Amino acid sequence: MDDFVVWASSQSELKEMFIHINNYVIQKLRLSVKQPVFGKTAVGLPFLGFLIKEKGIYLLQKSKKRFSKRMSEITDLLCKGSISEAKAAERTLSAIAAISLARTNRLRNKVCAKGEQLAALTV
Repeated sequence: MDDFVVWASSQSELKEMFIHINNYVIQKLRLSVKQPVFGKTAVGLPFLGFLIKEKGIYLLQKSKKRFSKRMSEITDLLCKGSISEAKAAERTLSAIAAISLARTNRLRNKVCAKGEQLAALTV
């Protein structure tokens, strides 16, 4: 079974939830649940390239760098003529979709501005 995250106000509430989840997974799905990890997440929980906080989901710094690198690679390939504009757009949309779960408006706007500058240069 894949990992999942549950928040609660107290450890006792979490443990109670775990009992219900575990029973459901065993009885209804005929699967098993890994041993739970209980802990405080005052600074958020890093999970799958994101940082999950009470106020939202953010992109981890290393994920931002990876995204920016990917966008640069797409731009370079387009400028060299190695890929078409349609392929560059497809790859860009794919990369943006992968981070769109997080609060990344500033980062996405920055990428779009660079894209507009590139489009102006290639016209």
